[in-house]
Amino acid sequence: MKRAAALFSLAWFSACFPDYKVTEQPVVVGDGGESGTGNMPAEPSCNDGQKNGSETGIDCGMTACGVGCDPGMGCMGDIDCKVGLCASMVCQAASCSDGLVNGGETDKDCGGDMGCDRCKPGSRCSMTSDCDGGACVNGQCKAPSCKDELLNGDETDQDCGGSCNPCGVGKICTETKDCDATLCAKGKCQPAACDDKLLNQDESAADCGGSCSACDDGVDCNSGTDCKSGVCGTNKTCSQPSCTDKVKNGKEPSVDCGIDCPSKCKTLDACNLDNDCVSGDECVDARCVPKVPTNKALSPLGWVATASHTFSAANSPPSLAIDGNNDTGDWITGATQEAGMWFDIDMKKTQYVFSVELVNNDAPDTAAEIEIAFADTDTDWATVEPVLSGYSPSAKEVIKLPKVGIGRYVRITLTQGKNNWWRLDEVRLLQ
Repeated sequence: MKRAAALFSLAWFSACFPDYKVTEQPVVVGDGGESGTGNMPAEPSCNDGQKNGSETGIDCGMTACGVGCDPGMGCMGDIDCKVGLCASMVCQAASCSDGLVNGGETDKDCGGDMGCDRCKPGSRCSMTSDCDGGACVNGQCKAPSCKDELLNGDETDQDCGGSCNPCGVGKICTETKDCDATLCAKGKCQPAACDDKLLNQDESAADCGGSCSACDDGVDCNSGTDCKSGVCGTNKTCSQPSCTDKVKNGKEPSVDCGIDCPSKCKTLDACNLDNDCVSGDECVDARCVPKVPTNKALSPLGWVATASHTFSAANSPPSLAIDGNNDTGDWITGATQEAGMWFDIDMKKTQYVFSVELVNNDAPDTAAEIEIAFADTDTDWATVEPVLSGYSPSAKEVIKLPKVGIGRYVRITLTQGKNNWWRLDEVRLLQ
């Protein structure tokens, strides 16, 4: 009776309001239990595996469930979708051009691991690889800089080249201006050289001066050694040679003298020909020396004598033979004469010598045969050409040399031996 009354009421309501849709609720048959309550339909839920209630997709939709729907499910608006994009009432998959931060992007359509473009400076990021060139600092992409320890911007190598500071040797470059005063060749900054057409190293001008070859006249210089002329002018450029620049240059054989200068070269100055020397001198072995000897003995003060052999038991050092006195004692070998024995004198400066006086108060101990040589350096005497050779001196004799001897050092060498010691009471060198 109650069911019939209910159906009559619904029919009347529908007739009075024809546009209102009425859905008949299902009738649930009682379970036959004594309670008489019967089974009611389950309420819609967000975990029943069905699209029901106000859900836009199965168990999803922000209004119904507070959970966004996966791509392909229904939606009423962007808020209903996990990736935040609803189109044609269907949730869309994330993309790198949807104008949203989704799909793992760190900022709108950039960053992350979806393959999107890298983010511009100022965008959010989680690591430097999210950023387009600059570093990720405190979650934000920075513009490329010359101190970010990255190869970015217009750099040719990390933090150098391009608009940054020039790169050092071995760094990558595209042109010479990328390198720190060195040449860019084969894609790398090369070591500085004297032929790279650049001003580098200790050069005073490109490829000259310093440890490179000397510079031509008119080229920049730091000192006279930078210049071929030897003169670095007050304007710091190499100057032409002159006879008043206090430098040996041009055709001068010695400083500011010679045939092409008003002043001639003095005695013992270097020379090329006789006319380089002052009047009365001639050029011998590239030194100006007087043409005529004075026969004046040089002072032995400060000289040092040494010898290959010395009879120490007799207290007869080589110095006794150059003390200027025939009677103060002598030098003696203490061994029979043999070819190769020598007696040396260091005059401490270069001198010229026309004659050599040898004094021996014990005639039997006079040298059998000698040669005399001069040198400017204490060098390998085997390479020095003697001015006198094959000469057998007497006990007391002034030996006129066949050619003036010039040098700081004098060596008298035995070229033949005999069965006597070699003795020298005095050696004098005469000009």
